[in-house]
Amino acid sequence: ATALRLENLLGAVPGPGLRELAGRAAGNPLYVKEMVDVLVRGDAVRVHGGQADVDDPAEYDTPHSLIAAVDRRLDFLPEDAQEVLRWAALLGVEFAVGDVAAVLQRRPSDLLGPIEESVAANVLIDAGTQLAFRHPMLRQALYDRIPAGMRTALHRQAAEALAGIGAPVKRVAEQLVAAPAAADPWVLDWLTAQHATLANRAPLIAVELLERALAACTEDDPRREPLLVALVKVLFRLERQPEALARQALALAQDPNNAAEMRHLLAALLHRGGDTAAAVETLGEESEATDVPEIWRVRHRHLLANFRRGGLDDLDAAETAATKAQGLAAGDEYLTAHALQTLWLVNSVRRDHEQALRDIDQAIEAVGDEHDLADLHLDLLDNRVFTLQNLDRLTDADETLRTAGEITARHGMPTGLQVSVAVQRYWEGRWDEALVELDTVTEDGPAITFYGLREPGAAALLLHGVAALIAGRRDERAQAAAHLDAAEEYAPATGAERESFDFLLVAQALAAEQRGSREEALRVLEPILNPTYAQMMLRHQWLPIFVRLAVEAEDFDRARRALAVCDEEAAKETLPARAFAAAAWCRGLIEDDPRPVLATAEHYRAAGRRLELASALEDGAVLLARAGHLDAAQAAFDEAAELYTELAARWDLRRAESRLRKLGIRRGAGLPTARPGHGWDSLSQIELRIAALVADGRSNPDIATELTLPRRTVQAHVARLLGKLETTSRGDIAVFIGQRAAGH
Repeated sequence: ATALRLENLLGAVPGPGLRELAGRAAGNPLYVKEMVDVLVRGDAVRVHGGQADVDDPAEYDTPHSLIAAVDRRLDFLPEDAQEVLRWAALLGVEFAVGDVAAVLQRRPSDLLGPIEESVAANVLIDAGTQLAFRHPMLRQALYDRIPAGMRTALHRQAAEALAGIGAPVKRVAEQLVAAPAAADPWVLDWLTAQHATLANRAPLIAVELLERALAACTEDDPRREPLLVALVKVLFRLERQPEALARQALALAQDPNNAAEMRHLLAALLHRGGDTAAAVETLGEESEATDVPEIWRVRHRHLLANFRRGGLDDLDAAETAATKAQGLAAGDEYLTAHALQTLWLVNSVRRDHEQALRDIDQAIEAVGDEHDLADLHLDLLDNRVFTLQNLDRLTDADETLRTAGEITARHGMPTGLQVSVAVQRYWEGRWDEALVELDTVTEDGPAITFYGLREPGAAALLLHGVAALIAGRRDERAQAAAHLDAAEEYAPATGAERESFDFLLVAQALAAEQRGSREEALRVLEPILNPTYAQMMLRHQWLPIFVRLAVEAEDFDRARRALAVCDEEAAKETLPARAFAAAAWCRGLIEDDPRPVLATAEHYRAAGRRLELASALEDGAVLLARAGHLDAAQAAFDEAAELYTELAARWDLRRAESRLRKLGIRRGAGLPTARPGHGWDSLSQIELRIAALVADGRSNPDIATELTLPRRTVQAHVARLLGKLETTSRGDIAVFIGQRAAGH
């Protein structure tokens, strides 16, 4: 609603900067209008390509007229309430009562009166497990009342108080980052102890705090080494190039493990920068040195194997090198598996998925269940899932993902294959479960492996892409926009990132289509037509969408170009599977022939791909109706509508209804309406099962055992279903179930 209001006020689609500024108004239309008026009067809004935006939202303050109005409301509150609110304002728009009590050095019960007065005055609202300011501007007005010179000291005081009650590391760090002068001994000690957790939870904040801490450390400070090592690691994870810092850390390191890790990352940085010869030289002797810890000697040797793998520009050369490496690797499980994984890559690019499956199964057998190779084992299982999905063996892919979950738990690994599970659930049409998996990834943060090569940007692009696409298809545009905005900092630069970029491209194209800009949607999807953009990208799975958009735009040249790319993909498949089916679908759309499209739908039905089945049935219904086969069109449309309803794919359902209505076809009587976003009827099947177990008094660990799910996944499911039921109490779930049973 706010985005639409901005568009009406400005006559253009609001960009991310304007949406961020408008977010400060928390949906209040008067606040939004006042803010737009101030920006327009100050000539701060620029319009380009139909989009209105500001250069940097951080440069713009809340209008003084609004702050004055807010101040008048706050003046009516007692001083005690205002003091509580000022400290709450330091903590953010949302805050926990226990946190405010900690910084005030009072008991939470002592704050009951001031908080009740603030709620009664419409300054605070209940935000579930926390309290929140009704409007961000109320918080801003209180914050601005604190003299600028005092804020640093108060933020620093709040940080130590929060740390003292065991508050989450990120919450403490947010206070420290708001206090630029704070780098005293307590801060240095806290950061030395908590840098790893902070890097996982908030890497950008970690960088800022580590840089400040190092600037305050003397050369002989014993904390300098761990802080510098931590900074190199987090910068590496953020895809920066901290080569100079890595060399400094290597020269400074007294701890053998720190020295080995910095050498390892330095080599990886050199390789990433294209100087593979220097990378090999950096690790060569150290991989055999007896004074290097054994675990790092092994890791160095494994990283060298990655360097020597080379690229996949010449598949024949890569295959020859891998076959030779396999022969020389006898007795070394890692090197054997690595060579076989290279062969898997070669055959995957060739689209010989049957041979790729044989390669990866051999690699998995070579690794076994060795703890030191568990990370590689997980990577190989991820490769296996990719291949099984290409062969349309989704049941086998599910079983492989279950195996990966067991390995993650058995070896105590910090992260598993949650993003891969989410992709699998997307294609199966189990979207609520996909979102739960993505919730657990957001909580865990990206993980660096000992290869030093896994790229967190690729995982982030895929995570936000899947989440944005689900939100978009469910017509939850604000959520989709939030994920698209969050992904903007991850520009796809590396091969791994480009190969993980397709979900995000399609989500961006969908957003453009929803704005009524079919041409922009086609332009966004153009990289999918370029086979050299990312060799492993499964472009065929998106090409029917591109062709539909192109045909609707009567751009048959682009439609035929997309078909040619899809035909090329299909021709590579030694066993006709996904690309073959997608090519038939594209051809039917271009030739206005429903038969190949409906044949593709049956392929998806057999494979268990409910989403693609629904989309193919929709297109088939349109083509049948155009050909005058109205009864068949009605049947295909009704099935597509039922599938979209089960998925809560409200945008797809509306689009299908609009397309078919123009051809005289409407939804059949008795079909269910789209599943709502909130309330009991919004719960998915897995959420209903978990709700029943919660109502029965079962704990999350018990439910995890019952359903054979990771505990964190169950925790995320419970949090999501509580949100849908708009309650924070597990006990309320039993009440809901009782009411349903009683027919209320």
